Amino acid sequence: MDETPLPMHARRRELGEASRQHILDVAVRLMSERGFEGTAMSALCKETGLPASSIYWHFGSKDGLLEAVMERGGEQFFTSFPDPGDAAEPADKLRRFVRSTGAWLLEESRNGQFLQLQLRFRLSRRAPLAEKFAAKADAGMQKSIEYVRAWIAYAYASEGEEVAQRLAAETAHFAVAMLDGVFIMVYDDDRVDAVEMIDDAAEALVSRVESRLAAIKPAATE
Repeated sequence: MDETPLPMHARRRELGEASRQHILDVAVRLMSERGFEGTAMSALCKETGLPASSIYWHFGSKDGLLEAVMERGGEQFFTSFPDPGDAAEPADKLRRFVRSTGAWLLEESRNGQFLQLQLRFRLSRRAPLAEKFAAKADAGMQKSIEYVRAWIAYAYASEGEEVAQRLAAETAHFAVAMLDGVFIMVYDDDRVDAVEMIDDAAEALVSRVESRLAAIKPAATE
């Protein structure tokens, strides 16, 4: 059975949304590679195959485009974290989490591009534009910390709620800093063995968490 053609206005709306998403896809790639200031409107037009008027029609300005990139990127990034599966031992649960999250960041280009753009703003917040979007980048970082904190607490839930939550609170920042560092080191660099680096990061985090656990447990039982 033939599909009923969409009404003209619905078809135009569909094409308009496809055009908008295409512009955002190109913009996040270019901005993550070159920075916002280094991404000229001419480059956006060339890469999208669209005139500047189309980009302005959708986003109003280049700043508006960046804001849309950050908003869409955050929505996609924080709703698509992978499920690392389960394991019997807390340390193994944590290893699986680091390995699956590291692979997810490096294998899915849009996740890596969004994180790269976030890092640019967090590292250059003194620039006027970076200052304008620093709150969004900081909110993204805080979400990452909360997500990692929840996973550490889940991995060590067998130690009891109080110990697991304290352990997570004391090690989540280290975990996010380490994952960011691994990403910077291996992203788009074939000279670095990404799998080995992620495995090393997993072991480093487990060592850190187990060390804190050894210090926390005696105090918790006194």
